[in-house]
Amino acid sequence: MADAPRDDDGLDGPGGDELDPEKSFAQTWHEPPPPPDIPDVLKERPGAGRTHDQPSSSSSLSGVGRAWGIAMDFIFTILAGAGLGWVIGRWQGHIPGWVLGGLSIGFAAALVRIIRATQRQERLERAAAEERRKGRP
Repeated sequence: MADAPRDDDGLDGPGGDELDPEKSFAQTWHEPPPPPDIPDVLKERPGAGRTHDQPSSSSSLSGVGRAWGIAMDFIFTILAGAGLGWVIGRWQGHIPGWVLGGLSIGFAAALVRIIRATQRQERLERAAAEERRKGRP
């Protein structure tokens, strides 16, 4: 059987036509397109156009802290329910049923705690907005 024709580079198959050895890299290089313009919103300094009604960054950070607190409260309430179910299950001798019951009770208690915390926060925000509307700082 005859060998396949070889290019000058010694590799089998076609491929010698795509790269022209006469052209240098500088001749084949294409300049990339220019980057897009930066939007005006991104050019402004943070907080420069903020009005009095918009929250400051410190209040938004306290909001993030509150959210993390609620999330951790949710998780630990569920874990406490599961732990209580595990303890009762060890005592009674039927662990899986008590753990599932504890998880269910922990989840329900966590939802109740989140709902109450959210309602309390909404009451406080409503009262603060009402005081601002009346003209008190």
